[in-house]
Amino acid sequence: MQRQICTLLGDDAALVVPALGWHMAEVAALLSEAAFYVGNDTGVMNMAAAVGTRAYALFGATPPLHHSTQIVPVLSPSGGPLDGVARLSLSAVLAVIERDRGLLGPGDTECVPDERSRTT
Repeated sequence: MQRQICTLLGDDAALVVPALGWHMAEVAALLSEAAFYVGNDTGVMNMAAAVGTRAYALFGATPPLHHSTQIVPVLSPSGGPLDGVARLSLSAVLAVIERDRGLLGPGDTECVPDERSRTT
Protein backbone atom coordinates (compact mmCIF):
# COMPACT_ATOMS: atom_id res chain seq x y z
CA MET A 1 0.00 0.00 0.00
CA GLN A 2 2.90 2.36 0.78
CA ARG A 3 4.32 1.89 -2.73
CA GLN A 4 0.93 2.69 -4.26
CA ILE A 5 0.57 5.85 -2.15
CA CYS A 6 4.10 6.97 -3.02
CA THR A 7 3.48 6.38 -6.72
CA LEU A 8 0.37 8.56 -6.56
CA LEU A 9 2.27 11.27 -4.68
CA GLY A 10 4.94 11.60 -7.37
CA ASP A 11 7.70 14.00 -6.24
CA ASP A 12 6.02 14.46 -2.86
CA ALA A 13 6.67 10.77 -2.07
CA ALA A 14 10.00 11.85 -0.54
CA LEU A 15 7.95 13.32 2.33
CA VAL A 16 6.51 9.91 3.31
CA VAL A 17 8.07 8.35 6.40
CA PRO A 18 6.76 4.82 7.00
CA ALA A 19 6.18 4.00 10.66
CA LEU A 20 6.10 0.22 10.27
CA GLY A 21 7.85 -1.81 12.95
CA TRP A 22 8.39 1.20 15.23
CA HIS A 23 8.39 0.84 19.01
CA MET A 24 5.12 2.06 20.54
CA ALA A 25 6.91 4.91 22.34
CA GLU A 26 8.22 6.17 18.98
CA VAL A 27 4.73 6.00 17.47
CA ALA A 28 3.31 7.92 20.45
CA ALA A 29 6.02 10.57 20.09
CA LEU A 30 5.32 10.94 16.36
CA LEU A 31 1.59 11.20 16.96
CA SER A 32 2.03 13.79 19.70
CA GLU A 33 3.84 16.08 17.23
CA ALA A 34 1.41 15.55 14.32
CA ALA A 35 -0.89 18.37 13.21
CA PHE A 36 -3.66 15.77 12.98
CA TYR A 37 -4.24 12.08 12.23
CA VAL A 38 -6.48 10.49 9.60
CA GLY A 39 -7.13 6.76 9.61
CA ASN A 40 -9.54 3.96 10.28
CA ASP A 41 -10.70 2.91 13.75
CA THR A 42 -7.52 1.32 15.12
CA GLY A 43 -5.31 1.36 18.16
CA VAL A 44 -3.10 3.95 16.46
CA MET A 45 -6.11 6.25 15.98
CA ASN A 46 -6.89 5.90 19.69
CA MET A 47 -3.22 6.58 20.55
CA ALA A 48 -3.35 9.80 18.52
CA ALA A 49 -6.37 10.95 20.52
CA ALA A 50 -4.77 9.86 23.79
CA VAL A 51 -1.69 12.03 23.20
CA GLY A 52 -3.91 15.02 22.36
CA THR A 53 -3.72 14.92 18.57
CA ARG A 54 -6.96 15.54 16.69
CA ALA A 55 -7.92 12.25 15.02
CA TYR A 56 -10.22 12.01 12.01
CA ALA A 57 -11.50 8.44 12.20
CA LEU A 58 -12.86 6.75 9.08
CA PHE A 59 -15.88 4.60 9.89
CA GLY A 60 -18.09 2.36 7.78
CA ALA A 61 -21.85 2.23 8.15
CA THR A 62 -21.87 1.68 11.92
CA PRO A 63 -21.84 4.91 13.94
CA PRO A 64 -18.91 4.99 16.39
CA LEU A 65 -19.14 5.07 20.16
CA HIS A 66 -18.27 8.47 21.59
CA HIS A 67 -15.24 7.99 23.80
CA SER A 68 -12.90 10.93 23.16
CA THR A 69 -13.43 14.57 22.26
CA GLN A 70 -10.25 14.36 20.16
CA ILE A 71 -11.83 11.85 17.74
CA VAL A 72 -13.89 13.30 14.91
CA PRO A 73 -15.85 10.57 13.11
CA VAL A 74 -15.93 10.56 9.32
CA LEU A 75 -18.84 8.31 8.32
CA SER A 76 -19.42 6.54 5.02
CA PRO A 77 -22.54 7.70 3.23
CA SER A 78 -25.55 5.48 3.80
CA GLY A 79 -26.92 3.22 1.11
CA GLY A 80 -25.12 1.11 -1.43
CA PRO A 81 -23.27 -2.12 -0.83
CA LEU A 82 -21.83 -2.98 2.56
CA ASP A 83 -18.30 -1.95 1.69
CA GLY A 84 -17.55 0.21 4.73
CA VAL A 85 -15.08 3.01 4.27
CA ALA A 86 -14.63 2.20 0.56
CA ARG A 87 -17.57 4.55 -0.07
CA LEU A 88 -15.71 7.48 1.52
CA SER A 89 -14.23 9.88 -0.98
CA LEU A 90 -11.13 11.95 -0.40
CA SER A 91 -13.18 15.11 -0.89
CA ALA A 92 -15.65 14.02 1.81
CA VAL A 93 -12.82 13.37 4.28
CA LEU A 94 -11.14 16.69 3.47
CA ALA A 95 -14.47 18.50 3.91
CA VAL A 96 -14.83 17.12 7.47
CA ILE A 97 -11.25 18.14 8.32
CA GLU A 98 -11.71 21.63 6.86
CA ARG A 99 -15.01 22.09 8.76
CA ASP A 100 -13.31 21.11 12.00
CA ARG A 101 -9.96 22.88 11.53
CA GLY A 102 -10.82 25.78 9.25
CA LEU A 103 -8.02 24.94 6.78
CA LEU A 104 -5.70 22.01 6.06
CA GLY A 105 -2.21 23.52 6.34
CA PRO A 106 -0.26 22.27 9.40
CA GLY A 107 1.58 25.57 10.00
CA ASP A 108 -1.42 27.85 9.62
CA THR A 109 -2.65 29.13 12.98
CA GLU A 110 -6.19 29.27 11.58
CA CYS A 111 -6.08 25.46 11.39
CA VAL A 112 -6.04 25.01 15.16
CA PRO A 113 -9.38 23.59 16.36
CA ASP A 114 -11.52 25.75 18.57
CA GLU A 115 -10.20 25.35 22.12
CA ARG A 116 -13.67 24.31 23.31
CA SER A 117 -13.35 21.15 21.17
CA ARG A 118 -9.93 20.13 22.55
CA THR A 119 -9.20 18.24 25.72
CA THR A 120 -6.53 19.46 28.10
